[in-house]
Amino acid sequence: MPAVAQTFPLYYLNRGRQRQGIINGSFDIWQRGTRFTLGPGVTYTADRFYYDNGGGTGTKQIELAFVNPDEPPAEENIANALVIVKSSISGETTNDMFGQKVPGVDYGAGKAVSVGMWLWTTDAEVIEDIIIEQNFGTGGTPSDSTFTVIATNVVLSGTPQWFEFTTILPSIVGKTLGTNNDDHINLFLRFGQNVDKVVYTTGWQLNVGTATLTFQRKSRGEELADCLLFFERQNVTGNLLPTPAMAWDSSHVWANLSYALKWRPPKKVALSEVPRFHYWKDGYAWRFTAQSWSYGDATETTINGEFTVEYDPRPEGSAYVWQTSPGSPVWIDISSEL
Repeated sequence: MPAVAQTFPLYYLNRGRQRQGIINGSFDIWQRGTRFTLGPGVTYTADRFYYDNGGGTGTKQIELAFVNPDEPPAEENIANALVIVKSSISGETTNDMFGQKVPGVDYGAGKAVSVGMWLWTTDAEVIEDIIIEQNFGTGGTPSDSTFTVIATNVVLSGTPQWFEFTTILPSIVGKTLGTNNDDHINLFLRFGQNVDKVVYTTGWQLNVGTATLTFQRKSRGEELADCLLFFERQNVTGNLLPTPAMAWDSSHVWANLSYALKWRPPKKVALSEVPRFHYWKDGYAWRFTAQSWSYGDATETTINGEFTVEYDPRPEGSAYVWQTSPGSPVWIDISSEL
């Protein structure tokens, strides 16, 4: 097995990945929205950051927060933060997690890796664990993940505190990668079960080496460019598809969709809602409701997408326009996230 995964284009590997493995560590980019109610399972929130909700009852939310001008992160020109709120929690049987996945299980393997972040709360809180997972991917017979606990019982206060930790990650020599090109490391906070929490955080830093480097502050444009490698939300301006949809047969229409460069072809393309399409014949608008979206021939920049439809869209070759309720936001999400 190669010591370095061969699946990551040079344009990604050469973007200062060893100096800073985290993207959007200052929480400037929020393509998916700025407030999330977290259902069971994994929800992506601020770009590149996910929350894994293990279940139970109660309210779990994430939203955009701000750094006060007199608070220490502001000295590093950090204005934004993220707040996690867990309230009235009971019935959890697994631990919730919040973190980011960095492509390439080779990252820091067999070396010292350092982590830093700002953390605070509205009251005394404890982060039970901070962990790095080495995940060898899926497909075939990959090796089992390894987990390195880099901190336990991290006590927070009402004032932002900078925490930094250094650990040695296990070597991956002799390990087997999955065949789906999705091996990665996963830096995450792990919360105790059935515990309410309010946790603010910003300034996530991950680098190879024995010392945590100063948080790498990038411009919003640089952060957005990196985020777009993994996820893109295309707003459908004027309720029109980015390209015309054409009748394919009696139950399908298709359209070519272009997007910003991705680090790998997208694994998911989703519509914001079930839209309606119109086509025009003899002065009348005929419509049908899209039931699903699938695609083939995906590349890092384009796909040929297909809608399955409820009503007969003939004649073949007709062009369709996108229609939704007036004022309803419409978007297409293109995801290459892990």
